[in-house]
Amino acid sequence: MKSEQNFALLNHAGDPLERVICAYHEELSPVIYAYADVWADFVYPQRKEDGSIVEEKWMPFAGSHYTALIRLYHALQSKKRIERIAEEISTGPALAELLLDAHLASATFWESLGSCIDNLALAFEDADLITTLVDDEDIEQEGKAGRKQIKIKYPLLGDVYDRRTQFIHSRLVPQKVSDGALTFNVRLLQTKETNWPTQHGVEEEFVQDFHTAFWHDCLAELGDAWKHLQNWLKNVKDGQPTPRIQFEPIPVVIVPPEQIEIPDGSTPPSNIEWNKDWFSGPNVAPSG
Repeated sequence: MKSEQNFALLNHAGDPLERVICAYHEELSPVIYAYADVWADFVYPQRKEDGSIVEEKWMPFAGSHYTALIRLYHALQSKKRIERIAEEISTGPALAELLLDAHLASATFWESLGSCIDNLALAFEDADLITTLVDDEDIEQEGKAGRKQIKIKYPLLGDVYDRRTQFIHSRLVPQKVSDGALTFNVRLLQTKETNWPTQHGVEEEFVQDFHTAFWHDCLAELGDAWKHLQNWLKNVKDGQPTPRIQFEPIPVVIVPPEQIEIPDGSTPPSNIEWNKDWFSGPNVAPSG
């Protein structure tokens, strides 16, 4: 019940980008409610003045937390693009342009998902919680303690780092059209470097099926990681539970993304100037 209330608050008082993402709550359900829990308890109460900024000591955390959600949304849209391309290929001619689009969509999927996990790891560090969770020798690796903790606890999220490294820095993972279907050699993903030819053999798999299955598994682990972040924030910060915000229940009314208006020139998140005339409703300030 509390998560539903927090989600209602996010959908009601989040910034324009968060409100758009709330419309995808069914596809992001393992994460969006955990995100809303953290946001409602540890970002929303820290808003200052008209709500366009948060307390200075919470700004790094809020920025990392916010960015993780935006990148997750980008990964979702890339997955959808892969699915659309696969459908176009199965119903029409195998155009080279579609293969180029497929490679772009795959690269964007892994880059965005990796950035999401990076920023979630930074949120642990920005909240000064990571020192209670890892050994001193891990803390010495400045900027990587949160990432190391996540990789140890969530192996599938660790795999995302390898794929992002591969798709950014290594050779192309070739995709092709076989009997009207978009496929690739999944064994090329066994290492960070794309080896042509691979020493691991060939195992053709449908590009759409692989990315969709991985997405759902990864989303489940991300949801668990976000819940752990909330629990640690609540129970460990300054040795005391952080006071929870109290608010009246708000009905969940999802506004279609195309109906959420953003004024020309606005650039969320929180480094923009807040103008109370932008919206007719309550303050909808950036959260980052």
